[in-house]
Amino acid sequence: MSNNVIESWNNWSWHLRPMPVPWLISGHLEKFGKKLDKHKQDIEKLINDVDERNEQKIVDTYKKMGCVATVEP
Repeated sequence: MSNNVIESWNNWSWHLRPMPVPWLISGHLEKFGKKLDKHKQDIEKLINDVDERNEQKIVDTYKKMGCVATVEP
């Protein structure tokens, strides 16, 4: 992956370039929609808005502080 935004975009959509403009736009929207959908699914897996590793860190920190906390999804 390149740090250059344009190069990253071109690498992401190289197969769409030879298409007519309406298909090109449709292809970009489809790719972007799939990316957003995957991101949404990843977010829905989170418990209390944090991932499992950070959830465990929070629980461990509460234990070290002497707090008793039950965190429910």
